[in-house]
Amino acid sequence: MNRSNADELAEWAQQALGYRFAERGLLLQALTHASFVGDSERDHNGRLEFLGDSILNAAVSNLLFRRFPTEPEGLLTKKRVAMVCNEHLSEVGRELGVASRVRVGKSMEAQMAQGNETVVADAVEALVGAVFLDGGFGDAQRVVEKILFSRGIPEYSNAKGLLQEKVVARFGELPVYHRRSLEGGFESRVVIKGQCMGVGRGRSKKEADQRAAREALKLLEGEQ
Repeated sequence: MNRSNADELAEWAQQALGYRFAERGLLLQALTHASFVGDSERDHNGRLEFLGDSILNAAVSNLLFRRFPTEPEGLLTKKRVAMVCNEHLSEVGRELGVASRVRVGKSMEAQMAQGNETVVADAVEALVGAVFLDGGFGDAQRVVEKILFSRGIPEYSNAKGLLQEKVVARFGELPVYHRRSLEGGFESRVVIKGQCMGVGRGRSKKEADQRAAREALKLLEGEQ
């Protein structure tokens, strides 16, 4: 990346995140998907995403704890899950312009065009991890407050977020969504522990995912 592009990326980060990187290499790494560079973990954002996930959860927990001093643990947990789920992080990332700046290989370009949530959500987490390494937890928390809390706390009414919480608590892993295009919309299949637990159709990927998640929740609740 030449100097002008690096300067442009740094200016974007300052405007979008409210943070200016001292080490611009961290910013570039946070926006580099593994498909762009191959298997070298030193060059893609996998490790930063791992770190950023923990920092994000800690920052959101701390901010929620301070903003809602009378709410019980259960409600705080639901708010946190709603804020850090892939769907919400992806939505925030696209609004910030992360999706158009994350570098992916040709194998991922088609998925990005179809609205891949995971790549964008992971990049947001990687950016938080990069800020933490560059400036410390205080700066990372200020970024989290700017990019997430300034948009308000999403309603904890989406089936996809609730399903994620239940599956993580019960199985220790995330549900996986497989989507395909249909005439006039999309079909989504949600897979848990290798089994398809729900199928949904909708005019958008989000709508199809929500319907698939609702089916999976019904099935999981019936098994308990």
